[in-house]
Amino acid sequence: MTIVEALQPAIILLGAGLIAALAARTVKLRAVVGFFVAGLLIGPSGFSLLDENQTTRLLAQLAIGFVLFDIGLRFSLHDMRTRRIDTLQLAPLQMMLCGLAFAGLALLFGFPPLVAGAVGAALALSSLALG
Repeated sequence: MTIVEALQPAIILLGAGLIAALAARTVKLRAVVGFFVAGLLIGPSGFSLLDENQTTRLLAQLAIGFVLFDIGLRFSLHDMRTRRIDTLQLAPLQMMLCGLAFAGLALLFGFPPLVAGAVGAALALSSLALG
């Protein structure tokens, strides 16, 4: 693998990330949402602009680290204390409703009930990170 072949996925991802961040900003969403949408569109489940290889796996792992870092930067204990009611009452309600909705969609796509529940729970947790 030449250096150009190794850098090509990074260049495609950076370009798609820039476009996604700008598009997300225009519709008043967080850039992370745009990054997820861009990844779905250019990845193997979308238009297959990128193949899965060592470089894309490394970049995906770095992206997860950056998302967690971004969440950590936005976390404020003071805000958590002032929004105690939202945090303790509405967040579990959001997780439950999103989990049920995602599990229902998974059932519609033919997943077994146990797998659909696991998919719903996993996607409900990610909805909290994006909300």
